[in-house]
Amino acid sequence: MKKIDYLSDDNCLIDTSILLIANIDVADKDQQKIAQELIDKLSLTGKGCLSIQNYVEFVNVVTRKTNASISELNKVLSYFRDLFKTLHYCENEVFDAVGLCQKYKLHFFDALLAQAMLYNNIRVIYTENDKDFNKIPGIKAINPFKRIRKVNLGKLSSPKKISSLKSNK
Repeated sequence: MKKIDYLSDDNCLIDTSILLIANIDVADKDQQKIAQELIDKLSLTGKGCLSIQNYVEFVNVVTRKTNASISELNKVLSYFRDLFKTLHYCENEVFDAVGLCQKYKLHFFDALLAQAMLYNNIRVIYTENDKDFNKIPGIKAINPFKRIRKVNLGKLSSPKKISSLKSNK
């Protein structure tokens, strides 16, 4: 299993895919352990950030892919809020994200996340999608799973194992 032996000295954003892999039971436990270790290390250093968009995407996937109760979901969201600074964005970032979409051929929500990072002077993102984020000048994307295959999302399990839930598959 690949160990996380590097962390950015700068504040960094944790992409939703990392949050999901750490918190939803997945077939690839090595990948899950890496995601959980990364979240733990970033929480200890105080360098980790999330965007409002990360919360929205996380809720969207968890409510569609698991049987998580609202109470369990709120516990995990509160856990994130307590650990990480939250980046907000406004309409200017939305307009500028459209420009990033066109210029770098990005999906809108990746561009919006990148724009929120740039507006908040966050230059590093931990993500599986390093290919797209590395297209954007001023952003360094780090994929902590570079040599590990993709996983299928299963059931919600908090970073501190709130509970196991049956999948909606």
